Amino acid sequence: MKFISNIPLGICAFSEIAVLYFPFILKSSASRRLRNEIEKNEELLRKLEETGYTRKNIYLTVLQKKLIFAYLGDVRQEKIELEELMENNTENNTNKTSAG
Repeated sequence: MKFISNIPLGICAFSEIAVLYFPFILKSSASRRLRNEIEKNEELLRKLEETGYTRKNIYLTVLQKKLIFAYLGDVRQEKIELEELMENNTENNTNKTSAG
């Protein structure tokens, strides 16, 4: 399967998207948490259901992935922001160590 910045192209397993949102827990737990987040967002759930989504879906279509990213945030952007935050934090700690 092809990926762009860790995002699988085309139809992909629900768990592949779930671990993008929850990378530090087991794949099964990440899937459960993502399904819970989807169910909390009534508008997202309704739009997904219009595409044929059910809680038992194992795979997501491109449209379903786009809906999830649109409503829950694009994990690619969040990953970039997190990396920048961590980089800035590292630089600040280095500057404090050099000054102290």
